[in-house]
Amino acid sequence: MKLLSILLMFFIFSSVISCGEEEKKEEKNVNNRSLCENVVCQDNAECVEEKGDSYIELSVHCECNEGFILDVGMNLCIYPEIDPCENIECQENAECVEGEDAYIETPVHCECNEGFILNVGSNLCVRPEMKEKKIRFMAANITSGDNQAYEEEGIRIFKALKADIIMIQEFNYKSNSKTDVDNFVETTFGAEYSYFKGTPNGNGDIPNGVISKYPITKSGEWVDPRVSDRKIDWVEIKVNNDIKFFVVSVHLKGQEDSSQITAAQIIAKKISEHKKVNLGYYYIVGGDFNGEAAVSNEGFGKYNNENIFFVDGDFPKSEYGDDGNTNRSRTAKLDFILVDENLQKFQTSTDYCISDDSCKKYEDGLVFDSRDYSSSDLSTYFSPVESSDCEAKNMQHLAIVKDFLISDKVIEEKKDILTKEEFNSIFKNPLAVNKDIWCPGYDFYNYEDFITATKEYPLFGNEGSEEIKKREIAAFLANISRETTGGADDIAGGRYLWGLCWIEQIACEDGSCTQYCQESNTEYSCVDGKTYHGRGPIQLTWNYNYGAVGEKIGVDLLSNPELVSTNASISFRTALWFWMTAQGLKPSAHDVMVGNWTPNDDDISKNRKPGFGMTINIINGKNECAKPDDSRMLDRVEHFKFFSELLNTTIGENIYCDEMEHY
Repeated sequence: MKLLSILLMFFIFSSVISCGEEEKKEEKNVNNRSLCENVVCQDNAECVEEKGDSYIELSVHCECNEGFILDVGMNLCIYPEIDPCENIECQENAECVEGEDAYIETPVHCECNEGFILNVGSNLCVRPEMKEKKIRFMAANITSGDNQAYEEEGIRIFKALKADIIMIQEFNYKSNSKTDVDNFVETTFGAEYSYFKGTPNGNGDIPNGVISKYPITKSGEWVDPRVSDRKIDWVEIKVNNDIKFFVVSVHLKGQEDSSQITAAQIIAKKISEHKKVNLGYYYIVGGDFNGEAAVSNEGFGKYNNENIFFVDGDFPKSEYGDDGNTNRSRTAKLDFILVDENLQKFQTSTDYCISDDSCKKYEDGLVFDSRDYSSSDLSTYFSPVESSDCEAKNMQHLAIVKDFLISDKVIEEKKDILTKEEFNSIFKNPLAVNKDIWCPGYDFYNYEDFITATKEYPLFGNEGSEEIKKREIAAFLANISRETTGGADDIAGGRYLWGLCWIEQIACEDGSCTQYCQESNTEYSCVDGKTYHGRGPIQLTWNYNYGAVGEKIGVDLLSNPELVSTNASISFRTALWFWMTAQGLKPSAHDVMVGNWTPNDDDISKNRKPGFGMTINIINGKNECAKPDDSRMLDRVEHFKFFSELLNTTIGENIYCDEMEHY
């Protein structure tokens, strides 16, 4: 009985213990259960638990997920409107803008602030201003002494007159060794100057030469059949991509007008030939002409009715204003600097200044004679010249100097000449079907590359009145549309809304069109296996065009002409280059359309006149001009009328070329 009582008590005690442990386990499970278990948060949020201070054992609430913020007004977690420009750092004078155009893959970009334009070369936002570069030319036969060589007197004159490009005669110094001549050029002009010295041509050699502050890229000589002790020397000089000179240094035969005219015509012919295959040069001839006979249309002025050098300008003046006499006794005009008409318009006053208020100014250029100045003036304006320098023993002639301020016109802030909507309405025909076959340019040519190309030529569509600006744009669009059209009257959309359909000249894509290689052009020689058929909006042809535009934009298009048909940016840039660049005897289409071009006598005799018709002559005159009712010319004119109406401008005069002689 006692044992039974003990067992019963043990059972009861064990049960009590067991029940207490179960209660504790239940309490422990409750404590471990997440308080967020029954909390429902809104979209883009989640429940979080936070241990509080001693007064709050546990805090349960909803928080917005990472990347979202709470809109207090709506009490919703939303994705913040992040400023896309927040981390974009633009250059000075520019600000970040967000594009709204769905076609632009990267709509966030930097734009120049109002009042600034993008300088494409430096990629900086700058204020539009006149870009100008003053170049000083000098003609100098100022040897002295017993050896027709340069001595201290002439050297002092060179130092004082500070010319950039010197056409020098009787180019002798000391022993004439390369070391001596190098030393003469460096110590007289500066270490940055280079030179070309003519080669010996017999006994008593008195060679010509050119000394230049800017790089001499090519040089050579021509024979003057009337003299035996010197040749006609020439150089090509590149100041920058936009300024190139072809400079000729001469010393014509004395006292024979016919000999001087003969030599001048030899030079004029060579210049004419150079123009035909080289673009963008200014032409200069200078030196000792030994008289005035060559300063005429029979001499340097013309060759076969083509204007070569401007021969009607005023002569440089001396300090006392007398008219251009350059022999030592000041009784005859013997020395000259002549330039072509393109450079002549940039001639400016030749000034020697020590401050803005203290200058010697010579409007037509300077004939320098040290004897004209006081010692004080010489030391102030023409140091280190001495007053007796031009009286030196056997001093040949007086030096002459002319300055040219080569500048672009003031460029207004450039606006896009077409909106994207306008571009697409013209060149993205919604009726296009089978584009790859019938209009391969549809997806190749695009608005962005077109506008980028126009910004490299700030004067395109941006010179003259609003009427003239629009007329030029209409003329350009008409020509590139006609060159690449896929339209016709019986095709959906009509004739004029199918421009920029073709990328390459039809039937030339296989490389079979090898006829566009001018083998005589050694500056832009053809590359084996490459063809230079029509490509791009203007259908660029010929090796010399591919070479010249490639040089301009920094791409080797002679070796890679196919880039014009595979890279839309390059393609449009070639078209704008062709439109904006004078070529040989041809003016630029831009100058024709905005009124910068004036026909010369030869042009007038061939009925070439400013107007849209002249752009046809420039682009395809040999095939379309000087022919009555040529269907291609008429179609091109109708394109021009269409685009002129579209842009709300007038067509102007001389829109046909049927009576113009082609080049």
